[in-house]
Amino acid sequence: MNARALRFPLFDSLRAIAVLLVISYHALGAEFPPGSPATMRPYAAQMGVGVSIFFVISGFLLYRPFVANRLAGGNWIPIPAYAWRRFLRIFPGYWVALTVVALWLGYDGVLTLSGIPHYYLLGQVFSIKTLFGGLPQAWSLTVEVGFYIFLPLYALLLGVGRRRDRRSQLRVEWIAVIALFAAGVLFNVILLSRLGPGEYSPLLRTFPTFADHFAAGMLLAVASASLQAAERLPRLLRPLDRFPGIAWGLAVVAFWAVSTRIGLHGSAGEVVSHSQFLERRTLYVVVAVAVVLPGVFGNQDRGLVRKLLANRFMLYLGLVSYGLFLYHVAVLQQLGRWDLGLLSGIHPYLRVVDVLVPSLVLASLSYYLVERPALRLKRLVGPRVEPAPAEATAEPAPAEPLTVYPR
Repeated sequence: MNARALRFPLFDSLRAIAVLLVISYHALGAEFPPGSPATMRPYAAQMGVGVSIFFVISGFLLYRPFVANRLAGGNWIPIPAYAWRRFLRIFPGYWVALTVVALWLGYDGVLTLSGIPHYYLLGQVFSIKTLFGGLPQAWSLTVEVGFYIFLPLYALLLGVGRRRDRRSQLRVEWIAVIALFAAGVLFNVILLSRLGPGEYSPLLRTFPTFADHFAAGMLLAVASASLQAAERLPRLLRPLDRFPGIAWGLAVVAFWAVSTRIGLHGSAGEVVSHSQFLERRTLYVVVAVAVVLPGVFGNQDRGLVRKLLANRFMLYLGLVSYGLFLYHVAVLQQLGRWDLGLLSGIHPYLRVVDVLVPSLVLASLSYYLVERPALRLKRLVGPRVEPAPAEATAEPAPAEPLTVYPR
């Protein structure tokens, strides 16, 4: 495989890594199991980095066809088809899961005249009263949908005006996406300056707050598309082709830094200062980009890291990752109600397995009975022209992990 790679076969496994981190955070970091070694607490508390990986994945996979099409002088991508596919990817599975879990666990206020528009239309983030209702992790779907709406508007803005040659268009792409990243950072700085300790703003749960995460993925998309016609990777990326573990080594160092070097300890009720908030987010983006890099550049059959990502079990976990996201918190809550932990009695960290196994069963049912049949409806809108193999069929990003409050 040369630099003109059009397929990204390892992204399902990258989603698997992200969803395993999210599940581990909820099982360990949000409520650290009694008897667990305290030395691991700071690391468990930062497994929320999984959400950054998901957002970077979405930024890359969804933006790449836009930028690649534009650099090739192609036509505008049909927005109705794009919007319809994004709707099918998010809402059918979410609506079924929300209904099932609300009935299963007896959630109050969901299946009501006021609750239905709030929760089923992802409006729970705009009120502190509903923020933790329904599927408490689902607020980040509001962030994802915000990106879905923003992306074609952004792409249209960059495509208007006089027709540019490829080099000029590429320069515009780089400048614009770097500006978007900077705008995301600046937005957080301004927002934090207006909030006191413990204060909540609905803006914290919207796309602008995470624009830097998506922009990081979009940066990778621009770099990938710009190399599509190249016969070889540039010199800077050639070591990554041969030794993808270099990128993951960087991810490990950044994860160690966010866990131990910025003054966070993972204790219950820990207050995070504004500077710590920004430092943590920066390091999260570094971790996410470093984890994703081997799946973007280089021979996808080369290196131990890519062999791990090619594992069939990891690929399957990524395939059903949306269902894992939708159901794992409910499974965790049900196990808590039963005071049941089959394996966590052997070791506290095995609580992750206690949650993962039943969640995987539910996620598989969700994928085969709801999600995949819904995606077959994508042909109802837009031309029946499939994208290039493995192009831009990103999963929605599971939520930034939150503390799971008992019901």
